[in-house]
Amino acid sequence: MSIHVIGFPKCGTMSLVEWLKSQYPDENITRPENIYIESRVGLYEMPNYRKDKFVAITRNPLDRIMSGISYFEELRDKPIEIILNMQIPNQQRYMNVGFADPIGQSNYDYFIQKYQKRHMISIDVYRFEDMIGKEFPHINKTENKRNWTKKEIEYIKRRLDERGIVY
Repeated sequence: MSIHVIGFPKCGTMSLVEWLKSQYPDENITRPENIYIESRVGLYEMPNYRKDKFVAITRNPLDRIMSGISYFEELRDKPIEIILNMQIPNQQRYMNVGFADPIGQSNYDYFIQKYQKRHMISIDVYRFEDMIGKEFPHINKTENKRNWTKKEIEYIKRRLDERGIVY
């Protein structure tokens, strides 16, 4: 059996992979794709994927968005309205790393249900906030954070509320 980790940007997917390797050293742990992107590595090409286990990790959408923006040094000083409306130069760069639509990608339930239905599998979901403190390695942690204003945080919350996304 293999354990396949599928995830969202800045939710701790890489950390989950390493944690699972420490918890299940005899299992094959893979990270075939990000759940919000159509399959780059088709699960149908994996002969026993229906016998395998699938896991995903989510994170508080507000924290994830703030971490994602802080992660990209060139975005730290851009207006939040520009970033969330993806009106930034070199937009393809952010699409390639899965940060093309920070608000839309926060709709975890939608993507998880779509993925489960498409591949006819079940996905166990971990929450980033629940994993911290469980010897969970925080890989790819954003050290240099943007200084957030209350107005910017309220703008992100309003955009999440408009889409019905709980934070």
